[in-house]
Amino acid sequence: MASSDAAVKPLLRATPFGELGESALAGVSRLFVRRHLAKGAVLFLEGNEADRFFLVVAGKLKAFRHIPPTHDVTMFKLERGDFVGSVPLLGGGRSPVSLSPLTPGALLLLPRPDFLRFTIDNPSFCLSLLAHLARRLRECIDQVETLGRQGALSRVAHGLLSLVPASSERSGAGTATLPFT
Repeated sequence: MASSDAAVKPLLRATPFGELGESALAGVSRLFVRRHLAKGAVLFLEGNEADRFFLVVAGKLKAFRHIPPTHDVTMFKLERGDFVGSVPLLGGGRSPVSLSPLTPGALLLLPRPDFLRFTIDNPSFCLSLLAHLARRLRECIDQVETLGRQGALSRVAHGLLSLVPASSERSGAGTATLPFT
């Protein structure tokens, strides 16, 4: 079931699609398909064929990797307006993470052929998507640095410090919001 323009366009404006003009935004918004999610269902598994771009409409999801034999590591969480799936769609290959809803919700899906055709026709979208992917890469590099620190105390202190807004660091006082659900 295709999604209506009115429901999709506001979400797209807050993503790399937001760089588009009105006619391109209207065109791509009609390509998305809505899917409802139940809490705990697995949307796709790491290693599966990557064939869609996903945009979160409602709910919270987690992207995770399975570390054998029994451990799952949450890579990142997604909520309304966040998206996932562009890396394997652009680079080919399989999904690097699994995706599962933490709450009931809804997604908009864009099939791979439509996504690829859209990227070819809209270079401004590609530049915006590359900027987004570069920010994510920096976050991953920071995460590797944090995990490389010796001892849990150092990792916890670094994690807490990362939650303090930059404006608070300059004034020497501030509060941090812990990202617990």
